[in-house]
Amino acid sequence: MSNFNFLNEMQEARKNTLSYTCKLSEIAPVSKTEIKIKGKVIPLSATGFKDLLNIAGITNQILQHLNETINPKAGFQLISAIAKSIVNKSDVLITIVFDTDKKSVVRLARDYSEGAAPIPGQAIENLLASLISDDKINLQQTFITDNGTKIAFNVIYDVTIPLTMPGEEICYGKQLTWDIFSDLSIVDMVERQVCTNGMTGIVPGDTPIKLNSLSDPSEWYKNVYDSLKHPNSESVKHYERKVLNSMQTPLSVYEFNKIKGHVMSIWRDDMERIIRHLGDDRDWKIKYEQKGLNLEKMTSGQLRNCPTPVNSWDAINLLTDLASHTYNSPVSATSKRITQKMAGQLLNSNWDESSWVDQLPKFDIKRRI
Repeated sequence: MSNFNFLNEMQEARKNTLSYTCKLSEIAPVSKTEIKIKGKVIPLSATGFKDLLNIAGITNQILQHLNETINPKAGFQLISAIAKSIVNKSDVLITIVFDTDKKSVVRLARDYSEGAAPIPGQAIENLLASLISDDKINLQQTFITDNGTKIAFNVIYDVTIPLTMPGEEICYGKQLTWDIFSDLSIVDMVERQVCTNGMTGIVPGDTPIKLNSLSDPSEWYKNVYDSLKHPNSESVKHYERKVLNSMQTPLSVYEFNKIKGHVMSIWRDDMERIIRHLGDDRDWKIKYEQKGLNLEKMTSGQLRNCPTPVNSWDAINLLTDLASHTYNSPVSATSKRITQKMAGQLLNSNWDESSWVDQLPKFDIKRRI
């Protein structure tokens, strides 16, 4: 048995929720932030909306494409049509989790009376207990989110891996995310050993490993314990390449605004720490003003082509630092996890700088006719 009890902590996080079931035919999407249940329109959380897409079997990208190319409601009409099709085949029941404080729907899930069900919570707790019974495996962080219906564990294998970059060492890790309504997902992570500056996803764009009640226990061992103690060398090399690239890459104004806007909205009382990583943007924005360029009036596409002197690696380290420490600002587990994920996505993205073209020829525009 483990020396921690996250199941009780999750139960505590769900104290302001109510769970009930209704028929899928009684549910209809209104927008990304609203849902109609039994004729009543109720606010819908971002995770609840993702659940709805999952039930319908479509992606957010498809939804947006339909809304943009056909009409603003086309995607939601498709969800309703799919729901009706499912109902015609069987009387599907949906579990709804309602936040009594915010008066909103936070989760939706199909009945698992048939097929693969989520791994039981006690089994997850036993798995974590078994992992950390190894002296070299440490539980670094725990994030309870979505009103106690999800929990993510960051675990590392406490053996440093030196990189070719001077002074840079990492530990290999995994993030295990358990959802009471869905599969256990596992993604590769690393933790920098410079000031233990937080964990970053190695390849968050890849499809995570998924385990459920139908998974063979040998898969648990292979995908968690064995792979944790025997890091994939290609994954580590991939991480190192991405770090080297980000160290030599400046942020665009668009990227800078996105990162600063995110951290400033959450860590309002930690401006000094933010400036320490990102610098004072007034120092370089004035140079645009001196050239008669108004950044406030530029489009996103234009801002992506405007450089800043801010190093991309500094920005990533700001995100992982804030996500893995407690400073002056009160920050929720959800915000920390989103920030950690954002750091991994940025590290593995194609920076705007990669599309910049220097020394372009200039032409006089002359009419030929």
